Amino acid sequence: MKKDNSETNRNMQGLSDFIDDFRAKHESNVKEVSGIRTAMSKAVNDFEDMSHELKQEIKVSINEVKEENDELKDTIIDLQCRSMKNNLIFTGLREPENENTENLIRGFIKDELHIYHKLELGNVHRFGTGAQPGKRGRPRPIVARFIYHNDLAMVMSNTYRLKGKQYGVNKQFPEAIEQARKSLYPVMKEMKADGHRVRLVRDILYVDGVIYNHQTLNSPPPNNRRELLNTPEDYQSRKRRRRESRNSTDHS
Repeated sequence: MKKDNSETNRNMQGLSDFIDDFRAKHESNVKEVSGIRTAMSKAVNDFEDMSHELKQEIKVSINEVKEENDELKDTIIDLQCRSMKNNLIFTGLREPENENTENLIRGFIKDELHIYHKLELGNVHRFGTGAQPGKRGRPRPIVARFIYHNDLAMVMSNTYRLKGKQYGVNKQFPEAIEQARKSLYPVMKEMKADGHRVRLVRDILYVDGVIYNHQTLNSPPPNNRRELLNTPEDYQSRKRRRRESRNSTDHS
């Protein structure tokens, strides 16, 4: 009997030890799982923070690239404008076979614009598409480069003599500027008809001395609309300040 009790006690003690050991391991596993969950939660939060920061950095980088791209485009257009500043486009001149384009332009300037002294010309040639030489149809335009800007100004000042004729003489601009100018021509015509003073400089239209925008027509008088329009002097000053600011940033 005593032997059976002793065996039972040993079994009970063994079961108790097993339960205690199981409980200890379970608690250890619970702590370990809890630690893993905490670490995973922290990792997820860190990843979300890093993802947000990365998105912001990418957004900033994209904006910077866009700004640099816009500045590069502006620079290219400005350089194109400078290279074309002494060029005029002549339209409506028939293209005979074996023509001497420079002599054709000189004759046109003399006969149609009544400028009789010899102008200094650089390269003169036709470009684009149009009727073939000697054929009927719209002839290809001619671009002529003037050595002296005063000669170009004289030609432009006499273009009023072409009113009602098939010919046209205009300054040459890059395609982007030309498209912007075309969109402003109807506005320019309307403003002139209403008695306003208008001046088109590259792709900027000045109406009564201020820069035109789509709000001009419904704006109050010039003295009260400085928030909408700016004088040409203000506009040039802002461009100069932006240029100086970029230069100082580049050298810092």
